[in-house]
Amino acid sequence: MDFLQMNFKSQALCILKQEVESVLDTPCPLFLQGPEGSGKTSWAEAILKHRGPFVTLDSHSAPKSVREWKIFFQSQPAVGFLFDNLDQWSESQKNSLLIALSQFDAIRRKIITTSKFDLEPQFSFRLGTRKLRIPAVPECTEDFSEVIQFWLKVHCLVIGTTVPLFSSAALQKLNETSWAGGWSELIMILERAISFKVQVVQPEHIQFDTHDKNQSYLQAGLTLAEMEKKLILQTLKLTASNKSQAARILGISIRTLRNKLNEYNDRGPYELV
Repeated sequence: MDFLQMNFKSQALCILKQEVESVLDTPCPLFLQGPEGSGKTSWAEAILKHRGPFVTLDSHSAPKSVREWKIFFQSQPAVGFLFDNLDQWSESQKNSLLIALSQFDAIRRKIITTSKFDLEPQFSFRLGTRKLRIPAVPECTEDFSEVIQFWLKVHCLVIGTTVPLFSSAALQKLNETSWAGGWSELIMILERAISFKVQVVQPEHIQFDTHDKNQSYLQAGLTLAEMEKKLILQTLKLTASNKSQAARILGISIRTLRNKLNEYNDRGPYELV
């Protein structure tokens, strides 16, 4: 979702867009901080796309040693870098990155880092020259109509269907939820709504998951592998089997998710729980 193309109404997103536009061509490391599902990665990608080619690294794909970082930076001298969800990286990955950056200082000006939490002081010096706060979805309800229309146009063009209208009652129903899952949850709800193939989306087409959000589905006594499998399959069910959305919610790469599902297939058939 390219937020830079939208005309926002909420104060939070208007301020953020102005700040993003002011740093599009600024050669300094940027730090985007915000809660889960707030769109940190999408904002970072929009900035980097404006600047040119870039490479995204997460906790699964980032180098783990100083030597690996040096080789990586030497092989990618002319691209930008997105260090996504730094809060999920291991300490060895982060520490080796800091050492490598001290020897490739020019590289850091091309880096954008995202995280749910503030950077630790040692990382702020290298990665956080300019910090942008990404607002939580409940701060942006004035923009639901704009976001929904933008997403519907793009999605319906891709799947070759007519863009449905959204009734005011349906929009009101969306405004009344807390959006713990962020923009990813909203997109899942929209996909579910247009699957009814109606010309006008009504409140009955806005269907949320009905399970108790305070209920834990992971019981004591399970192994870590069993807990991981259960969480992955629950998230796939939450996203109506959309692997890209599930991977983003889980904080893993789509490749890692596919590898996990292949492992489960090798052990026998599985069902979403």
